[in-house]
Amino acid sequence: NILLTKCPSLSTLMLSSCKEITDKTLATIAVHCKSAQILDFADCAKITDEGILQIAEKSKHLLSLTISGCSLVSDTSVKKVLTNCSVLQTLLFSGCPRITDDSLNLVENCKHMSILSVSDSGVTMTSVLELRKKLSELTISMKK
Repeated sequence: NILLTKCPSLSTLMLSSCKEITDKTLATIAVHCKSAQILDFADCAKITDEGILQIAEKSKHLLSLTISGCSLVSDTSVKKVLTNCSVLQTLLFSGCPRITDDSLNLVENCKHMSILSVSDSGVTMTSVLELRKKLSELTISMKK
């Protein structure tokens, strides 16, 4: 966490599969790395909505967020990301069963969204098909 406080211009942070990454780490990133554009927290099993909410509140320049395999993350924080991160282009949340159609319904409001991965989440095929009708340019990855 100390290293993160010294990197205010950090634009990309790839921490996938880091077992010791917690909500406290995400809070530090949110406060000290406000220029972050690409964040990858895939398979960081200790991350919850609390940490993602911190990112959503402070990471206004976020282009890409990967939270695949973060099974404790739910619609609560993802909806906040989709609402607050207005330039978001990529959102990957495969393997997150607590993220459902409630979050997917907000994607159509994200004008810059181009890539979405929802495999093994709580998202239904019906919602994916509806979203494809509305956003034909959006690439959606879904394996069921």
